[in-house]
This record gives sequence, C-alpha cells and structure tokens, in this order.
Amino acid sequence: MRRVKVSPGFWVLLALVWAVEPALLLPTALAALCHELGHCAALRLAGNGVGRLKLSAVGAELTPRRPLSYAAELPTALAGPGASLLCAFLAARWGFFLFAGLSMALGLFNLLPIHPLDGSRALQSLCALLLPPTWAQRLPKWLGVAAAGLLLGAAVRVFLRLGALSLLVLALWLCHKSLRALLDP
Repeated sequence: MRRVKVSPGFWVLLALVWAVEPALLLPTALAALCHELGHCAALRLAGNGVGRLKLSAVGAELTPRRPLSYAAELPTALAGPGASLLCAFLAARWGFFLFAGLSMALGLFNLLPIHPLDGSRALQSLCALLLPPTWAQRLPKWLGVAAAGLLLGAAVRVFLRLGALSLLVLALWLCHKSLRALLDP
C-alpha cells in the first residue's frame, strides 16, 4: 500500500492557485505543511506514526499507523491547529503577515467542530472521555451538522454580497460530509 496518495483534485487545486495568484502558492503550502507537521509530532509523542497521507482538493488527511485511544486522539487532533496558530503568532512577530494570516485562518478553520475537520475529531474524543457512549457518539455529529449549517448560511451571505464562490463550495462539501457522518452508524 502506498503511504502517500495524491488525488487529481489536489493537482487541479494547485493549478488554480497558481493561475489565480501564484504568490499564494508557497505560503499556503508552508502553512499546510506546518499544520500537518503538528499532527505528525503529536503522533510521535504518542508512540505512533503516520501510516498514510492523502492529499486532495480539500486538504490533507493523515492516518496513524495504529489506532489511537481517545486520550491520544484529542491532543493529536489539536496539534495541527495549535501548530498553525503558533506559526501565525511567530510569523506576525517577524513581519511575515501573509503567512501569518494563512496560518491563522487554517488553524482556526480546522477547529470548527465539523466532520472531517480537526475540531470534530477533538470534540468526538472529548465526548468519548466525558460522556456515556450513546451521547458521545451522537452529540458531536449533531453539533457538526449544526456548525456546517451555520457555515453554509454565512457562505451564502458572503457569496451574495461579494461573489466569493470558494467558501460556498467548501461549506457545501462540509455539509455533505457532516450529514454523511450523522447518517453512518
């Protein structure tokens, strides 16, 4: 099995960024790399490692070599956004404002409790540690659908006012993913 899988959508996204604003390509790639390295470091600290990396049009997905306990999943899920926010802080202090803004946006966006974002994984782990099993399985999924609905409403508003299609497409995809997670047993 290949450890790194790159979907065609990833290459399409890369080409679009290059065509629209080539100056964003390197800082965006570095922000994403720092984010994923945060997850990798947490996996290593948990005595695990990366089993597979999948790159797609909507981001990267790391799969650990071995399944994680909920106690290990929580810091691993939060490590990516934490690394992004740390990079944003440091980059802003050194005057790299474009990289700081991209890192901050990536870190904060990934904290949303919407499946499959890091915030959803963290919320699922926290609920599993603190709540009875039935609640721990259902509550994060319902909160994810609600958050995705709110994001979609905001994206529609932004689209109608500014014509920004990318946030609308991303919100629709996240609504689809969160609804599928809710309906899966």
